[in-house]
Amino acid sequence: MTNVVTLDQVYKTYDLGEIKVPVLKGVDLKIKKGEWVSLMGPSGSGKTTLMNIVGLLDTPTDGNYLLNEEMVSAKNDDDLSNLRNNHIGFVFQTFNILPQLNAWQNVALPLNYSVRNQKPKKIAMELLDKVGLKERATHKPNELSGGERQRVAVARALSNSPSLILADEPTGNLDSKTGKDVLELFKQLHSEGITILMVTHDTQVAKRSQRTINILDGKIA
Repeated sequence: MTNVVTLDQVYKTYDLGEIKVPVLKGVDLKIKKGEWVSLMGPSGSGKTTLMNIVGLLDTPTDGNYLLNEEMVSAKNDDDLSNLRNNHIGFVFQTFNILPQLNAWQNVALPLNYSVRNQKPKKIAMELLDKVGLKERATHKPNELSGGERQRVAVARALSNSPSLILADEPTGNLDSKTGKDVLELFKQLHSEGITILMVTHDTQVAKRSQRTINILDGKIA
């Protein structure tokens, strides 16, 4: 089975003037197509930096990153942006949906940056139906519950048919019942063959995945 994510001896050091801050210290990581992996670690362990590199929001100081077996660690910003828009879906703890847009408009937003010719509203409505929110398509975020907003975020993450979904504490702002509902949605997506990398502090959430990776002091523990 092919790897969606391959990190080979990835280092990340932030240069703060005269001070250099090493964050990732030789990370090796492989995530196979269709795998659901949880990433755990204490604050300051390097989780966010690792997710930003995997999500093409940041680049390694050293080492190689292959996305779908294509070397991406040396690409320019425009190439990284195109790859990100067409291959990666993001789900954040704080939902990150735009308050001035309704549900279907938020879901359709990434399609405006896609190279594919698509029908944004049709695709958005199909995805809202998939996550059980078709009847709420014209509601704005302030008219939706936290769980509904996270479902909008999941639908948006799926809009470009990504090969990888990155979920950063997707249940962190939800009550336990709503969190379980959202995890059931991830379980459904995983059963359909979607690759998921999820950051979580919650061991019960991590147990839902196939594999848990622990990061400590910039290294895979």
